[in-house]
Amino acid sequence: MQNRLKFILGSCRVIFTATLISSFSVHAQNLYVTDGGSGNVYSYSPNGTQSLVASGLSYAFGIAFNGSGDLFVASTPGNSITKISASGVASTFASEVSNPEGIAVSQSGDIFVSEFLSGNIYKFTAGGSKSIFATGFSFPFGMTFDSSGNLLVANPGANNIVKISTTGEQSIFASNLNGPFGLAFDGAGNLFVSDTYDSAIYKISPDGTESTFATDLNTPEGMAFDLGGNLYVADYSAGDIYRYTPDGTQTIFADGLASPRGLAFQPSSVPEPSATGLMALGVVAVFMVNSRKRVLRRRLDAAPVVAKSL
Repeated sequence: MQNRLKFILGSCRVIFTATLISSFSVHAQNLYVTDGGSGNVYSYSPNGTQSLVASGLSYAFGIAFNGSGDLFVASTPGNSITKISASGVASTFASEVSNPEGIAVSQSGDIFVSEFLSGNIYKFTAGGSKSIFATGFSFPFGMTFDSSGNLLVANPGANNIVKISTTGEQSIFASNLNGPFGLAFDGAGNLFVSDTYDSAIYKISPDGTESTFATDLNTPEGMAFDLGGNLYVADYSAGDIYRYTPDGTQTIFADGLASPRGLAFQPSSVPEPSATGLMALGVVAVFMVNSRKRVLRRRLDAAPVVAKSL
């Protein structure tokens, strides 16, 4: 069965079509990557073997799994959140969200989405009900939860990181940064921040002590930790994904990507499902603001979206 999913981009009515292109198997600790320039989502096995998961998700950044192994991807020009379920069904989870960037999933399974242009953080239940969780941000980007359930939000327009409590109260967790985009906690509760304009990764301990973990990157964005405590960093302009051991030793885990952005490891406890990729056909011109706050005129693949289980 095929379903058409319609999206609205400003005054342009765009109908995306997703064509199933391949299946993939989820194995423990595969790394998933949104490659913004190509519009693809890839998975990498622990030894670095690449597989194509989905395409047609233009300029995607945010990517996150829930505890059941469902994958959520934010497509910025598409103004939508795509869900690939653990059972292998690709569908649109939410539409008419304005330039979604970051995605984070709470322990209870709620999905939180940062809207880059509106400055809002939205909360979606697993069933898709939408509500405003927080407002007043300046180009919010990456998000992550701490062990107590507080949501941390990278706020590059204000060069700070905001902490939102479980009751919705906001406080400044860190400031005086220079373009924080990606956030990730290690197992000890240290927060790692990709500071894009400083081309560096900063480490903030639970007591607030800040230190420099890595330098000499280009434009680091998304980050994720594996079960061994190794940090993976997507370097947008270099087209590389770097791997850092806990002591800071750097190696190139993957290269040759167009512009890797978001990273996520799937839960290690989920079984091996299969899912399908999406391929969009057709072209439409749209306007968007990129991560550097420049207005770009982009050509976006657009045609009817089809999603079905294998």
